Amino acid sequence: MSTYAQHAGQHLAQLLQSRTVPQLEQALQPKPQEPPPQFPGGSRITPAAVDRRWKALGAAENLQAALLDPQTAEQMEAYRNNIENFIGHGQGSCRYCRAAAG
Repeated sequence: MSTYAQHAGQHLAQLLQSRTVPQLEQALQPKPQEPPPQFPGGSRITPAAVDRRWKALGAAENLQAALLDPQTAEQMEAYRNNIENFIGHGQGSCRYCRAAAG
C-alpha cells in the first residue's frame, strides 16, 4: 500500500473516531449560499475604476487618503502593468530591504 493511501486511511479513521458515518457525510455536503458581491476589480487603472473600488470597500476616508495620496493618484497610470485591483499604495519600512541596500 502506498504512503498516500496509508495516510488517507489514517485520516479517515481519525475522522470516524469523533463522528459517525452519517455525521461525516452531512459535514461533507455542499453548503449552498449566496455568492459574495462581485468586487469591481480588474487591471484598469482610471480615476473612475479606482473610485468604484473604494466605494465597494466602504473604507473610511482617512484610509483612502493614506493609500491614495495626491502624488499616487497623479501617477496611478504608472502601476497599470503591475497591479490588479489598484486602490493606492502603502509605505512602510523593510528591514531586509535596508540591509540589502547596505
